[in-house]
Amino acid sequence: MGFASRLVKALRRIDPHLTAIALTLFILVLHLSVMTTPSPEDPEACRSDTTKCAFVFDEAHYVPAVRKMLAGEAANNEHPPLSKFLMMLGMGAFGDNPVGWRIASVLTGTASVYVLFRLASLLLGSPWLGLAATVLFAFDVTSFNLSGIGVLDPPATLLLLTSAYFSVKGKRLLTGLSAGLGLLTKASSVLGVLAILVYWAIRSSSGRGTPLDRVAKGIVPTYVVLGLSAAVMVAGLAVYDYYYGAFPHPLAHLDFILSYHSSLTFNCKGGGTPFSCFHVNDDGSVVVVDLPLSWTLPAVTYAPMGFYVVSVSVDGYTYKPVAYYGMASPLWWTTWVVLAFSALFGIRAAWRAIVRGERMEYPGDHLYVLLIAWLAFNYLVFIPVAHLMHRWVYPFYFYQVVPLLSIGLVSLLSRGRFERSVLATTVVVTLFWFFVYYPVKSDLHVTILKSFGLPT
Repeated sequence: MGFASRLVKALRRIDPHLTAIALTLFILVLHLSVMTTPSPEDPEACRSDTTKCAFVFDEAHYVPAVRKMLAGEAANNEHPPLSKFLMMLGMGAFGDNPVGWRIASVLTGTASVYVLFRLASLLLGSPWLGLAATVLFAFDVTSFNLSGIGVLDPPATLLLLTSAYFSVKGKRLLTGLSAGLGLLTKASSVLGVLAILVYWAIRSSSGRGTPLDRVAKGIVPTYVVLGLSAAVMVAGLAVYDYYYGAFPHPLAHLDFILSYHSSLTFNCKGGGTPFSCFHVNDDGSVVVVDLPLSWTLPAVTYAPMGFYVVSVSVDGYTYKPVAYYGMASPLWWTTWVVLAFSALFGIRAAWRAIVRGERMEYPGDHLYVLLIAWLAFNYLVFIPVAHLMHRWVYPFYFYQVVPLLSIGLVSLLSRGRFERSVLATTVVVTLFWFFVYYPVKSDLHVTILKSFGLPT
């Protein structure tokens, strides 16, 4: 028996579920190993001067907001409070330090890896294919970096993935509950919830009667999910507004959130292309707006966003031992292929359910209907929002897309021997990309990259 045959035989004896748990724990260990980098040189000074805190990216907004909330003052009301409440728990348990700031993101971001495995295994009909999708998500550079710092996105992504999982399982109440909690984490979570609602409407539309009858039938369970999620969100805002005296009632708070985010617009006074725009501030300074097409097209990919970068020069050689980037990866560049593939099957499944009354086949139809809705609301929607409304958009928003994109790519590349070889190559490239752009590098890591002429 050859080596390859023995390897395949050995792999078949491995439990993919236990492997997914081990992978999740490994990601947790990686996060914990770098959680305190960077740290403030003077923790006492950090409490009074945020410029001395070594905050990574939007920690500069959210940690000060949480400090105010801990002192009983409403803050950062443009976003719902749940993610910040989780940060409050972290800071209450571990102190006002990097561990306290980041532990909520680390735990929820890591939990997303396991939830994605469960969702992917369900949609792909195979735990091994689910594991492949999980690897693509877990080792995406931007996803890993965001899920290790004190921002709102990791809890939001976890709850949206959980809601998507319960949706595919057909659990309306659990779907609505988790979606409502997701709405309490970050304003943009509404996009993920809209995708889930569309999926519910389509999956519930099959059966007897006219197409109009089937549409009406699909609306009923969708309203259940919508009503429960809205009730959870409003209740959460009501508790926050009452405790902090932020707004007279939740609807006033929601109006503020909508008005605030509608006002975040850019201009293109400095010119632009379909891929970027040059916003000119009042003081004449220019800021580049990376438009959505630049997030997913390799030839025009946006320049990596330096969330926190430290450069060191030794004997004339400059390297970056600490470099948290928000950056596209080879996985992101497959978006339009996955989108075209999923649209073909997703629209066909929706047509059969609504027009013909055929029940959606499991798991394939469910995968493509959810996938096309997810990509439409969490990515495609930003194209008109940016180009027509000139609303600020940022590439790290794509973090919410990566989990379902991973599932879609695995589905596309699991249909034959050649496709599976491409999938294996994609996994290897993703791991390589992660190794090169790992945010905190040891001396050995830098030496290895340098010896191969790779970016350091």
